[in-house]
Amino acid sequence: SLGCHFSAWVWSISHTTLAHSLLCVSMHPIILNLHGHTMYYLKGKKSPTKMETRGTVVGIVGGALMMLDVAMSEDEESTSDPNTVTSPTFIGDFVAFLGAIAMAVYLLCGESLRKGTTEPPVPPMPLWLYAFPVTLFASSTCVILALASGSGDVYFYKSSNLDRSAFGFASAQYVLYCCYLGGASGVGGHTLLNTLL
Repeated sequence: SLGCHFSAWVWSISHTTLAHSLLCVSMHPIILNLHGHTMYYLKGKKSPTKMETRGTVVGIVGGALMMLDVAMSEDEESTSDPNTVTSPTFIGDFVAFLGAIAMAVYLLCGESLRKGTTEPPVPPMPLWLYAFPVTLFASSTCVILALASGSGDVYFYKSSNLDRSAFGFASAQYVLYCCYLGGASGVGGHTLLNTLL
């Protein structure tokens, strides 16, 4: 689920504006709140608080306003460069929102694994024992989806064409950026988020 979250977000960046992509992919708290209400009504589990629900309503209104921006921008002409996205699109926003759904599933599964369950009895999983295989599987999913995307010639590794290489990040040109992103965003972001679960 984490790999689908990353892949959906990266794909959406090329098909909508960065602001829309970030807003849509970050809507997982709204999805989690709606899931909480569903579990409350179906299974009698703890309901989200009133403040959380108010925040969800504000988020839904904000999402609706964003869709108005998409509707207005689709009426305008696009730029002459087809590789540059200057206005938001519905498909880009939708795929980013799918990334938010994938993130919500990831967080729900992670919470269950990290806390453990009583039926069947499963002990809580330590953070690093959980984070390593999840991150490994997510990165493998991203590579497989990149190779299967069908967006032209994507190579497993080709030093002469790093932009089309699945492992182009391993080159001297990109390796420091990737270490920073993996350390700051990966460990500092997603792993710390798992700590809070």
